[in-house]
Amino acid sequence: MNRAADNIPPIEARNLTMAYGSHVVMRDLNFTINAGEIFIIMGGSGCGKSTLMRHLIGLQEPAAGEILLFGNDIKKSTQAEREKLLQRFGVMYQGGALWTEKTLLENVMLPLEEYTELTLREREELARYKLSLVGLGNAWDKYPAELSGGMIKRASIARAIALDPEILFFDEPGAGLDPLTSKLLDDLTLNIRDSLGTTIVIVTHELDSIFAIADRAIFLDAATKTVGAIGNPHELRANPPSEAVGEFLSRAGTLPAADFSPLKKGSACGNAP
Repeated sequence: MNRAADNIPPIEARNLTMAYGSHVVMRDLNFTINAGEIFIIMGGSGCGKSTLMRHLIGLQEPAAGEILLFGNDIKKSTQAEREKLLQRFGVMYQGGALWTEKTLLENVMLPLEEYTELTLREREELARYKLSLVGLGNAWDKYPAELSGGMIKRASIARAIALDPEILFFDEPGAGLDPLTSKLLDDLTLNIRDSLGTTIVIVTHELDSIFAIADRAIFLDAATKTVGAIGNPHELRANPPSEAVGEFLSRAGTLPAADFSPLKKGSACGNAP
């Protein structure tokens, strides 16, 4: 697979304005997401975090400005070019979005069936491998209804990495999870980035996760409807550029460290939350 050129960022937003009709959600957003970093989209409820993610993955078109994926403007791409771009990233949706009538193995095989010419045996082997990477190697034959919330999230990640994407998008991965399970997902996220070199973009307002895994974060300010800050969250908390940023980042709690390394050979956590 052709990886992104070193001098071309995976994602760049230029003067991006997001709107629903006449209602402007955010305006004049300018930022770059670098290869191999964990980039957090943060802010209070209703500020437009998930809307920004939908723009970045091409589900919504900008009201103004442009979004570049690997240097290509999604809006100006042909259908064929757009399809190729979409295959270069994977998405973990907030609710998991797994097909309830299919096993985990069948769910992870779906993108392999759609976008590759692998044989059935090859697809099954690759899907099993992806499930093992997220600690679900022993749960391949289970259905979504048989899983805990954390297992559903990890299964969704396995499907998202099925095609070895260069970018992963996670929409509120900690939503609805207890703090410990959310911490395990944070550890998994770090392992994926460190082991596979994947660029990971995460929408969240969970401060423990933000401080634990983010290389950089963008704060969407609902009051000004634009970027309130961009930078390392620890540095932003120490030197907040505005009262809104300082108040948002000063509410963090703490979680105990967890030993969770699903990408290391021989590990297994099929019974973990």
